[in-house]
Amino acid sequence: FGRWTVRNRAGVMAAAAVLAFVVSPASLETKFTSSPQAIFPNGFPSMDFARELIDSYGEGRIWPYYLMLDANEGETVFSDEFFDAAGDFLRDVNASLASHQVAVQSVMGLMYLNGEYVRWTELQA
Repeated sequence: FGRWTVRNRAGVMAAAAVLAFVVSPASLETKFTSSPQAIFPNGFPSMDFARELIDSYGEGRIWPYYLMLDANEGETVFSDEFFDAAGDFLRDVNASLASHQVAVQSVMGLMYLNGEYVRWTELQA
């Protein structure tokens, strides 16, 4: 097969170009999604039930996103500075999602207590 490909490289290149031309528009229109709904088959009772749960409680509660934040080298996560930076980051993420009309149902983490931002020293009190 390798020798045939080398001898007929013009034909192989032409076929590859035609294939790329045909496939490119579809790949350019492909949208990213992290939703498991996009890969689960339709018509199965388990997926129908999952969709009912999503409609009732929201996708974020069924398949939440987890962000893991780490301190810079030589620093600790157990400080007001880290909590402030992490809180700013989460507020920026929420603002970015809101600007794209994505509703944030809740944010949980060490720096949030009952939905309110707290500093590390406040947790120590």
